[in-house]
Amino acid sequence: KFMVKKIIIACSILFVLSFFRIAPVVYKGYAPTGLHENIILARNLAVSGKYSIENQKNVILSSSKIAQEGVVSTFGNKLTIYIYSFIFKILGFSPNLPFYASVLMFAFSAVLIFLIIFEIFGNFWLAATASSLDLFMPFVWKGSLFAGAYEFAVVFFLLGLLLYIKWRSKNPYVLVLSGLFFGLAIASRNAFLFSVLAIAFYEFYRTRKWKWAVFVAAPALAVFLLLGALNNSYVKSTDESFTRYGHLFPDPYTYHFEKDEYIKDVALSSNDPEFVEFLAKYGYSVPLSKTIRVYAWSFIFYIKESFSLINFGGPLFVFLAFFGAVMLYKEKREWFAFCVFWLSLLYLGLILLKTNNWDHFLEIRPIIILFISFAVWKIIGIFKIYFSQKKSVLLSAVFVSLLAFQLFYTNKWLFHQDYEASFMPKANLIIDNLKKRGLSKEDVIAVDHNQNAPAILNYYTDLSFVYFSPETLEKLEEKGNLQDVLKKFGVTYLIRDEK
Repeated sequence: KFMVKKIIIACSILFVLSFFRIAPVVYKGYAPTGLHENIILARNLAVSGKYSIENQKNVILSSSKIAQEGVVSTFGNKLTIYIYSFIFKILGFSPNLPFYASVLMFAFSAVLIFLIIFEIFGNFWLAATASSLDLFMPFVWKGSLFAGAYEFAVVFFLLGLLLYIKWRSKNPYVLVLSGLFFGLAIASRNAFLFSVLAIAFYEFYRTRKWKWAVFVAAPALAVFLLLGALNNSYVKSTDESFTRYGHLFPDPYTYHFEKDEYIKDVALSSNDPEFVEFLAKYGYSVPLSKTIRVYAWSFIFYIKESFSLINFGGPLFVFLAFFGAVMLYKEKREWFAFCVFWLSLLYLGLILLKTNNWDHFLEIRPIIILFISFAVWKIIGIFKIYFSQKKSVLLSAVFVSLLAFQLFYTNKWLFHQDYEASFMPKANLIIDNLKKRGLSKEDVIAVDHNQNAPAILNYYTDLSFVYFSPETLEKLEEKGNLQDVLKKFGVTYLIRDEK
């Protein structure tokens, strides 16, 4: 009873402290991580009942124009969009509401991290160490403010993982319930598919029983097929949304009217891995040498980013993670094998899909936190063995203070870097200018600031926007047909970046 009380108190404190993550948004008035288009889609779904964000020419529409002009979107991660749509219907839409909702979900996930570590080791203070590190780990803090991406998925996944760890050897049929939560996680964030498959394969490795692996995988895949797999850009080879093809083509005009010329003149001569990746996705022939280079790029990316100061806290924390993994191998070999299965299959999947996104680290968040916290705990244990009580306490305090300072410094640098690069200060000036002009929901505004500008401006104004690259605008001006092209897109105002 005393331990249960300690756990409840610890989880309550952890839950409350997790809300400190919203501090950058409160201080600055906006999130540093930009905006995920899922939130716009959820708003439109709540207002119009239509799963849409753009028209056929990839103008990002105001919510009032979606019903008549919007084309059905192929965005994946559908459950996240449905949940936010439900929230907006109940509470109404507010631009900062999703960031608070995301921090709330990450607070729940922090509690689940604590419970998972405690369930594996039965050690209260190790679980407390893990959850404390999780609270200030840079990539987790940044992820908690990336609204519309991982917030619901991580809660569903960690609930499934907790059930799996607690009941797999006691009642295998609970694996079905675990699989259902895993399915909700995949439907919320499709990238969790590889993590769930890794757990299913590990279950077969552990028990040598296909039936038990199926108990995990079948419900998960069934939920995903029901809630997220159909009309999904992650399942289809291509996507007609500018948020997707913008990786290859500079703007909607080029995609709709000068696609072949652009590919011939620019894209095919590029060795940029992202260009090459999307050339292949959109059906263009890519030399084998360039394809191999893309896979190598993805392979190297995750190794390089692991050492980045603003992800795990730099080389010190990477060293702790390796040390923790070695210690886990010596003391909890079963869980070391579990982590290796998970890491290996996820890493292989990310390479095969030719990805290069920092946010995929959020899928292995429990492993990273487990390795680092176990290393911290073992190092403190070494101090206790080889030094007197007074010296061990002093060394432990110095060690923990060093880690705390490192995390403070890395988070400070992370947010400084992200806010310095943010488009929001310029966006706020544009928004104020648009308010003074008194534009209506029927207007369409063209901008040339960056590819993300139309989505951000649409989100904060609920007006319609379309992007033209500066090069495209200059070329059309030289040809003398800029106004004709703008009319084709229904543009009533053009706002150019004054650099």
